[in-house]
Amino acid sequence: MTELEKRQAEIIEQQSHEIALLKEQIQVLMKKLFGTSSEKSSKIGAGQLSIFDEASPFFLSQSQLKKKPTKKK
Repeated sequence: MTELEKRQAEIIEQQSHEIALLKEQIQVLMKKLFGTSSEKSSKIGAGQLSIFDEASPFFLSQSQLKKKPTKKK
């Protein structure tokens, strides 16, 4: 094996190792980004209202929507 071939073999080995590490990083990041916990949030950001927060003044039930406004005399 010539010196050039040895150097090429070393480069191929290094690149193969780097590719394996990058593939592993991609797997971890994909799982983190698209995993089951990606859409779960334990906290709602400051100033944001939850769309499912029944205590919110913007939450109206079907019965509240059907009520007619009372007339003031």
